[in-house]
Amino acid sequence: MENLKKYPAFFGLLGLFLVIFIAGLVFIFLSLSAAGKAKEDFERAQRDLKSAATLSPAPSKENLAASEQNIRDLAAALERQIKATRGRAPELLDRQKAPTQPVTMLVQLENFASDFTKEAKTIAPQGSEDDETRAAEGIKLPENFKFGFGRYLDTGQQPDEKIIPELFKQKQILSFILRRLYDSQPFSIESIQRESLVEVVPEKGNQSNRQPQRNDSNSNKGEFKIGDITAAVPGAIETMAFRLEFTGYTPTLRQFLKKLEEFELPLVVRSVEVKPAKTSKPAASSKPASNNPFGFGSPVETQPAASTAKTLDPIVEENLSHFTVVVEYIQVLIKAPSDVAALESAGNSQSAQ
Repeated sequence: MENLKKYPAFFGLLGLFLVIFIAGLVFIFLSLSAAGKAKEDFERAQRDLKSAATLSPAPSKENLAASEQNIRDLAAALERQIKATRGRAPELLDRQKAPTQPVTMLVQLENFASDFTKEAKTIAPQGSEDDETRAAEGIKLPENFKFGFGRYLDTGQQPDEKIIPELFKQKQILSFILRRLYDSQPFSIESIQRESLVEVVPEKGNQSNRQPQRNDSNSNKGEFKIGDITAAVPGAIETMAFRLEFTGYTPTLRQFLKKLEEFELPLVVRSVEVKPAKTSKPAASSKPASNNPFGFGSPVETQPAASTAKTLDPIVEENLSHFTVVVEYIQVLIKAPSDVAALESAGNSQSAQ
């Protein structure tokens, strides 16, 4: 203690040096630990680099550029596929804009039914070539036929504004389908139904609050539900289905399906049912070549066999059939990404789901 009091500066410096020495030891220890960790990281990075170099393809700049080009090519191919699903003449649905007022939509439906009713009378059914009276009658329609829009035309009910675009689109698509059916010259049209739309109806006890609700009215014969055979995929593919029942001969059905097959619009035939119609074309009677089936002793002059064969009508003729065809209009909602970043973003969002 005496030396400490006698030489305070010396012992002060000695204590300071001691603290510095201890701090140096700590610093050296920490530096060695950091160096060891850096060495481990370096060795790990080397191993990863060697492992990446053995990959095929290797993650080089050239391969990265090739991958991005491949992604762009795939996006372009997807865009072409989406465009192909729109049909060869999608502009057929864009020639007229949907109305905005319910009363205008109702008037358009009335004109639609009136025009097709009048046109049906001018078309001679296939197979009526030998029956001038039947040919003059045209295609038979049910009395007061509304072509699937009876919900509005029978009651004068105006459609809700929110479903006008979809209802207008149904009318446009059905118009296209009916033109092809009329061109096929059916004997009669028995029924036309369209898929039920989502209508906005007021909740019970609250007339001001209107909520979307599926229209499943079974009493409306002009509407139906396609069920499980639909191609609809929520968020990806929307569809509109139509069911047509008509009578005619086999060539009528064949021609109708062939016209739909031309794919001017993206229409897919979902089902075809065939059954005998209630009324059939009567078989034509055959006239004998002479009064005597043996060809002798007859006062009527006999004709050559070849000539007789030409004058005979077939005894068995094709009967009318009742056809039920379900057609579905398909619209793809997804869009091809415009660039690589958009495609990667779409892929990440899909993975997150």
